[in-house]
Amino acid sequence: MRAAIDAGATHVSPILLHLRPTVREEYLGRLAENYPDLVPRDEQMYARSAYGPKEQRNALGRTVGRLIAAAGGIAPHAHTAARFSRHGQPSRYEDHPSTSRQLRLL
Repeated sequence: MRAAIDAGATHVSPILLHLRPTVREEYLGRLAENYPDLVPRDEQMYARSAYGPKEQRNALGRTVGRLIAAAGGIAPHAHTAARFSRHGQPSRYEDHPSTSRQLRLL
């Protein structure tokens, strides 16, 4: 996190792997070839959903949140904060100088 923040990161989106059909089989096959001891864990994690268990997704978010806090937090740049609402969706802030003309048409 420290390296990402030092490099200018303004957002972090922690996600577990998304293992949809075909990707799941390819991933588990490669995992079996290189790290066979991890296969049972990952097969169990992705047995019901391509997104992994909700509790593990939430735990990852909490862990990344702690890492961000320990690294001093993320301070969005002013131009980024102006273009995005608190939920990460584009805002309707039309007059910001970093907003391109084409994007204002959308």
